[in-house]
This record gives sequence, structure tokens and C-alpha cells, in this order.
Amino acid sequence: PIHLGERKPAIPTCRDEVVAAVEALAVGGGEPVFTVERVYAAMVRCGSSWSRETVAKTMLRMTRPARRPPYLQLKRAGPDLYRVVPAREELGRS
Repeated sequence: PIHLGERKPAIPTCRDEVVAAVEALAVGGGEPVFTVERVYAAMVRCGSSWSRETVAKTMLRMTRPARRPPYLQLKRAGPDLYRVVPAREELGRS
């Protein structure tokens, strides 16, 4: 948690944790495409308590442009495969 003065600590959202796991897999692990299962497993290893279903729904929502940070966008790369949309390729962003 990030402590901001006297405010309550900022709790990471499922999206925040998906972004961290995807970045670890895509950048750190060199995986250009990944499944919900791989992302979920990476999140569990880091101590996440989000359910697999919530992770799957969050990843599906991340195929649409984000309206607030984190702006990482995913694209379907197959029936159960996703990849990160490079910043220059982001759909619907101006």
C-alpha cells in the first residue's frame, strides 16, 4: 500500500495487478502473448487475492482503451491469448 499523508492507503485494483503481471511476463519474461491463466498465476505468486474470473473479466475490459491510468491496453491474439498493444498502436486514443 502507498500511504498518502493522513489518507487511507491506496489499495491496488485488479487492473493495477494485471498490468504488473503482464509487464513482468511481456517485458521480464519475454512472452509476447499470454493467457489469462499465466497472468492469474503470476498474480497469485505475488500474493494477489483476486479471483480468476475477476482477472479474466478485467483482461477482457482491457481490450478497450483505458480512460484513466494505468493506460496499458491488451489485444486478443487468439481464442485465449492476449498481447500488449504498443503505445503507437493504441486503438481509440487521441
